[in-house]
Amino acid sequence: MPLWLAAAEAARPAPRVNRILSTHLDGQSLLTASVAAAMVLGVGLLLYRTRWGIALRAVADNRVVAGMMGIDIRTTLPFAFALTAMLGSVAGCLVAPVFFAQFRMGQVILVKAFAAAVIGGLESIPGVFAGGVFLGVMESIVGGYVSSTYKDFFAFALLITVLVLRPMGILGGRRVEKD
Repeated sequence: MPLWLAAAEAARPAPRVNRILSTHLDGQSLLTASVAAAMVLGVGLLLYRTRWGIALRAVADNRVVAGMMGIDIRTTLPFAFALTAMLGSVAGCLVAPVFFAQFRMGQVILVKAFAAAVIGGLESIPGVFAGGVFLGVMESIVGGYVSSTYKDFFAFALLITVLVLRPMGILGGRRVEKD
């Protein structure tokens, strides 16, 4: 570690710790969790309570049929890309102080987010959220009671188990094949 970085790290004040029930959270974790919950709620309301959300879900389901039903795909797709860019940039700003901003800081987060989405069910927004919470709690339990070096092993073992037993995820629907 460079000397200037060590000096800056030593000069930084200790984070204030908030106690919620029996959990201790620093300010950054509390901010990250509250902003993430607000973003999940906002995206859920957008997708299920607005015309834009209906259009986004229709285009995601079948682009051709959505276009034939009168949805303007030329505006819906850029809106979807802008929305995901905004959500990703807010998430990146929230985790940058924790993971120290670097060019590959999102790799571990991306793999864990994909695992959580698959575990919960890719077609269900509540399932993806539940999969993320379940994976996070399971990793914390394994890290606390077994060893923190095995957190990733148990996370991916859970992913493989879910893929073998329920390929559509825990809350995902069943795929129906038509002849």
